[in-house]
Amino acid sequence: MSTGRRWRTVRRALVFAVAGATFALLIASASGTLTGSTFNAGDGNMKVEASDPHDWKDASTSLTSFSGFLGDPVNSGADDSFDPGQNMDTPCPLITGHRPPGKDDFSGVAYGTEVNPTSGDTYFYGMTVRLQANGNANENLELNKSDDGCRSAGDRLIAIDYLSGGTAAQFNLLTWTETLNTPCENGGVVTVAKPGCWGVHVALDPVNEEAYANQSNILAADSITGGSVAKLKFAEFGINLSAGPDPIIDPDECEGFALVRFESRSSGSSFGSQPKDVVDGNIGVSNCGRIDVTKEDDADPANALANVTFALWEDTDPSDGDFDDTVDVDTGETCTTDADGECSFEDLAFGDYWLVEDESTVPSGLNAADPTPVSVTEESPIVGITIVDPRSPGSVSIHKEDDGGNLLDDVTFTLYADDGDGLFDATKDTVAHGSCTTGSGTNDPGECTIGQVPLDTDLWVVESNLGSDYSADADLPKLINLSTGGDDLPLSFENPRKHRVIVLVCHQGTDTLDQSGVTVGSTTKQSLAKGSLTVAQENALCNLGGASFDDSEHGDTVAPSVAIAP
Repeated sequence: MSTGRRWRTVRRALVFAVAGATFALLIASASGTLTGSTFNAGDGNMKVEASDPHDWKDASTSLTSFSGFLGDPVNSGADDSFDPGQNMDTPCPLITGHRPPGKDDFSGVAYGTEVNPTSGDTYFYGMTVRLQANGNANENLELNKSDDGCRSAGDRLIAIDYLSGGTAAQFNLLTWTETLNTPCENGGVVTVAKPGCWGVHVALDPVNEEAYANQSNILAADSITGGSVAKLKFAEFGINLSAGPDPIIDPDECEGFALVRFESRSSGSSFGSQPKDVVDGNIGVSNCGRIDVTKEDDADPANALANVTFALWEDTDPSDGDFDDTVDVDTGETCTTDADGECSFEDLAFGDYWLVEDESTVPSGLNAADPTPVSVTEESPIVGITIVDPRSPGSVSIHKEDDGGNLLDDVTFTLYADDGDGLFDATKDTVAHGSCTTGSGTNDPGECTIGQVPLDTDLWVVESNLGSDYSADADLPKLINLSTGGDDLPLSFENPRKHRVIVLVCHQGTDTLDQSGVTVGSTTKQSLAKGSLTVAQENALCNLGGASFDDSEHGDTVAPSVAIAP
């Protein structure tokens, strides 16, 4: 729930009740459409007819807010109702399960609001469908500042009494008061022992209301209930909540309703009688705006981000297009996203705002979005906005050693973008995305890290500058793809050391070394010389065993090639 600087925001619960008392008051008949309204809640049907701007059949697209049709259990002992022993002056009524009489048993309700963009007036439209026909139903619309089920000073109760078989109605207004010695509608005054009550009713001007019950069956095709509705089971009304002299919603103030509740009471009961059936609504009602925030990252598909907090700031100079915390004003309102990445600022005065993300609540690996401008206007009172936190680039940490566990420095690793075929080709995969060299600069021996690695990109890890004494790692080039923001991918590569071929030429008669030119493949080198070796040491070398080529003479080709087995 949100309030804004410089305006008054209230939270109210709407209570729709059926009453039975008859009062000598002004009577409003079916008018078709209230002045300033575009919705027909006075013809006793749901169909959009040729003379209608709008009706219940297109309420989902024509109204500022719309609940949809809300079904309610019928003929059930578990139906919500006020617990016996309470009355309309009970400050915090208890709701329990009871079976209401058929004429008081709702089978479903619907409601919506419309804000006139020129006058700022707020119109409320309500409809009920009952288990049994009841043309002369009596209904109350209760507005509570709190949504905790308790009444408080300034709450309103609008009594709507259908007459003449539902072709006319009376509207009366009561106000909840907690001022000592104020007279109560049900008798007595407010005292310390009776800290609050509904004050004495006053009549509302019928010019600002309309009501009607269906005088004929409603076809399923013309209904929003999912089926047909028999005669006198449907009743509807409309009221300008902003009409004077004491407007319920002042067009110059910001007021909202957190909960909509429909109630029924027995026929013939007074305003203060015990309610029967109760149906809670699913959306709030307000003459103000609302901002619905959806928070996600930039992955495809995007991930919802929970527990991210936003602060709401008033934009004092929308023309500059910049957020400035020394000029713009913090309203003090915040919202925190739920598991679906959603939260809302409600009951906002029309105007320009900034949504400022609390960076301390942004998940690791993501970057906070810049402050986001949003405007709430009479024409667009409910604004949905998606704010994206881009994922931080990733990194690749490389460990390099030989097959003996010795760390290798001065080996360079580079990331190249794959051209899309999944095969590394040095002539095609040429776009580099960073490199590092093991042991260089501040890198630890055998270690290096490539930063700012782009996400959702196929990249080849390619090594270079490997010493001639080492063979390449069979895993390289290696294809990688990072997707988690700020993630570090550790990689370890091993380079086997190469083999050395030492050739001995021994005299078969003396088993001593005979240094000679030996050709291996196309390369000729001298065999091992005697040097300072003793004859015994030469004999030992010549008798090592293994591969030998006996009976060779000078000038012979010992072997056309030499292959070192792994």
